[in-house]
Amino acid sequence: MRPFLSALLVTLLPLVPSVALAAAQSASAPGPTPIYQVNVIVFRNLMPWLDGNEQWAQEKAAPLRGLRHAILPVTGLSRTSPLAPALARLSSNPDYKVLLVANWLQPGVAYQQVTPTRIEDASGDLDGTITVYKLLYLHANIDLAFAPHATVAGTPAEPVAIPAAGDGAALTVPAGDNGTNTSNAPGVATGPVVYRMIEHRRIGAEEVEYFDHPKFGVLLEVTRLTTAP
Repeated sequence: MRPFLSALLVTLLPLVPSVALAAAQSASAPGPTPIYQVNVIVFRNLMPWLDGNEQWAQEKAAPLRGLRHAILPVTGLSRTSPLAPALARLSSNPDYKVLLVANWLQPGVAYQQVTPTRIEDASGDLDGTITVYKLLYLHANIDLAFAPHATVAGTPAEPVAIPAAGDGAALTVPAGDNGTNTSNAPGVATGPVVYRMIEHRRIGAEEVEYFDHPKFGVLLEVTRLTTAP
């Protein structure tokens, strides 16, 4: 072997393990936490025939959880939200009533690290949380309670407070609703009823997710941000 090659190998060989170790550490090092833009629309269904004439009655409403520490979203959709056409259609359709439109920035972290987002309309008819988190894939937890105001026998319903689970907060629920009457006599309320939506689902980024209930629905869209909003 030529002398200069021997000298070069003697110089470079000790560096090979260090370079390989640095590459391995770089490959295994976690990257920056991804940030997602979340947009949500919650709307009421005003078409009574969609519930199949189901009689809505319950003895006790399950308490809402996580309200005290939930973050508050920004009212309205984000500037480039793909939900804008859906919002326009819902707003112009008499069969639906938009209850809430909101957006927020969400770090892509595990469930144990994430903070739920409070979903509450101005009237107090809707309350609960939406939690978006990331494991290998994105997931969404929906926990919402909807208690539409109604008039029973010509008199506004008396509100009933349903406490949240250990949060010191409460959801105000009317004592009657057009969809809660289980009696054949019209205008007779059987007690407070809360329509609940509790659902967990794996979701996709840049996809519109629809969470369905005969009384209300949720449109959710999550987009990963590549630049600052």
